[in-house]
Amino acid sequence: MILHPFIGLDDSGKLRIHISPFKLYPLSPMHKRKDDFPSGCDGIVEQDIEEVLQKMKDYFQEHEARKPKKK
Repeated sequence: MILHPFIGLDDSGKLRIHISPFKLYPLSPMHKRKDDFPSGCDGIVEQDIEEVLQKMKDYFQEHEARKPKKK
């Protein structure tokens, strides 16, 4: 099995190295929800990585929070 390391935020917002058995892909239109991605999050990251990761985490969490709850 090939494992793919990547940097992400843990639940407390700290940068950590994570491992995935799945190949990771850059953001693409298929990942977009109703709103555009936060500025600086698509393409090559040229600003503070923690800030960019937090913006993306918030982006997806806000989308999930707006979805109707399943019964």
